[in-house]
Amino acid sequence: MSNIVELPRPTRMITADEIEALHSDAFRNLETPIRDCVLMGRITAQLMSEAGDGTRPELCFAMLHLSRMLDKLDSNYHAAWHGETTCD
Repeated sequence: MSNIVELPRPTRMITADEIEALHSDAFRNLETPIRDCVLMGRITAQLMSEAGDGTRPELCFAMLHLSRMLDKLDSNYHAAWHGETTCD
């Protein structure tokens, strides 16, 4: 069997420290998007609780549950950032 595509090989091996730095950057870069999602979830949950007329209780439940999930994600992110837990 022949190779269909020949991929270029790296000019050198990537070190564990470089991989760690890439992962650290990626982890840090998540902070703003997570914070934005959490804040938008809180705003939406507040609006849902104020405007809910009771005709779609499953929608209200889903939104409030999503808001709690986003708060938990935010807590887990910050705990992992401070070395208090892992992001499992």
